Amino acid sequence: MTATKEQADFALIRQNVSMRMLLQHYGITGLKGHGNELRGPCPIHQDPKTGNRSFQVNIAKNIFHCFYCKVGGNVIDFVAKKEGCNLREAGLKIQAWFLEAGDTGTPPSRDTPEKPSRDHQQPAAHQPDAPLSNPLDPQPPPEPATAEVPPGLYVVLEDIAASLRTIAGVLSQAAGKRSRRAAPAGNRRRPRPKGPAEESRGATSEPGPEVTTTEP
Repeated sequence: MTATKEQADFALIRQNVSMRMLLQHYGITGLKGHGNELRGPCPIHQDPKTGNRSFQVNIAKNIFHCFYCKVGGNVIDFVAKKEGCNLREAGLKIQAWFLEAGDTGTPPSRDTPEKPSRDHQQPAAHQPDAPLSNPLDPQPPPEPATAEVPPGLYVVLEDIAASLRTIAGVLSQAAGKRSRRAAPAGNRRRPRPKGPAEESRGATSEPGPEVTTTEP
């Protein structure tokens, strides 16, 4: 039977090991920069030029890149390039350096209290049994729920009601004045047309032209 090879937990490594930890492990101190960006000579191909800044590291993203040797990646890729091994071997090295067996690299906080074990848990205090009620006994009717109204609300409601009454009175007065000033066109009286008899009477009652006669 062939023994199974030990596998590295890449997710656990990426979660708990940072590029800053690897730089401190290898003693790389020649990188300079500000914020999360660091630049300097590449530690992979051992650039002899101290003024060269081809190697770049992003501390926040845990990635690196070298513009000279055209390599880059995460913490596992960095160890693989630095040690000249494959990714599995690089992951096992990182676990041996930083992660112990069963250690996730993030110890629990001291502020969080430890939970007591089952052996040390105190038994719950015995509560006296409540008396059983007889369903045949008459039960008092439930009290009606009354909503409490704050005292200041009555004053506000009275002011609103008074304002509404005032507005209604003003509107009614304005409507009455407008109706008195302008009557509807349908209520105006129109002159009644005259009949034929009235027209004939009017024609005979009109005086005709005066005729003057001169005596000889």
